[in-house]
Amino acid sequence: MPRLSIDFGCTVAPAYPTLCPLQPADATSGQPYSADITFWMPVNFDDPGTGFNVDFLQMTITGVTGLPFGLEIETNDPLGIYYPQQNQFGCARICGTPLGAGTFTVTISIIAQVEYSGFIINAPQQFPITLVVLPGSGGNSGFSFTPTNGCGSAEVQFTALIDGAPDPTTYAWDFGNGNTGSDALPPAQTYGSPGTYTVSLQTTIGGYVLDVVTLSGVNDNWCGDVEEPDIFGCTGSPDLYFVLTDGGGGTYTSSSGSDSGSETWTGLGLVLNNPPYSIAFTMKTRSARTTYSVR
Repeated sequence: MPRLSIDFGCTVAPAYPTLCPLQPADATSGQPYSADITFWMPVNFDDPGTGFNVDFLQMTITGVTGLPFGLEIETNDPLGIYYPQQNQFGCARICGTPLGAGTFTVTISIIAQVEYSGFIINAPQQFPITLVVLPGSGGNSGFSFTPTNGCGSAEVQFTALIDGAPDPTTYAWDFGNGNTGSDALPPAQTYGSPGTYTVSLQTTIGGYVLDVVTLSGVNDNWCGDVEEPDIFGCTGSPDLYFVLTDGGGGTYTSSSGSDSGSETWTGLGLVLNNPPYSIAFTMKTRSARTTYSVR
């Protein structure tokens, strides 16, 4: 494997077997990770439990627990056996691709063989390390999501990446879990069981939007409004509305005005993505029609 990096500044006073760093750099779920750690094994130290001054003869790594799924640890000595009287420093590398986010306590267990007054003592010890794995993110040119995976279940946040503003932009999500959506930042999606889910997003950018329609006035052809019968000549004012028809025959009917020879409709937000268009103004019953083409 690649050469490991030893931190020769990994010492403490008073001298005692030490590991550095106690919290390596954060990892990210779904992304390759590598971090080196250093063991300092002083040749001689005072045992804090007994107060005896001992010579450190050998350190043997007996096990590692608590590693996140997808990560493993490799030591610069294949057997994990170190002789402090020959070299006070050893090192190991945590590497791989973590599969889930969280804060993990990784425990490295050792047997420290020391000598005191001619007696050989094998003392078990542990080095705890805190490793934080951040939620990963994934995606493509159209959308991103985080995290990229979960253990048993996952709560995933999606974000659309394409915004055609000032042109109108619409979104059509299929989250693969039975849910759909139409927002650029939809609600977080729950995936409650293990499996592979296919998520798709269709982003549509329109060229024009009809937001305001104004009819300045009408002639006396409006007579015949259901509320204004033509008995003694036209009286009152008509109830106007319009019908917008697209190139495929689809229609939009506006709200109706009330007793007015002119009318303005605002805040329509009609995406004009299927030309040509025609617009007809009329009343609640019948009226002479004026048709305009919008292309």
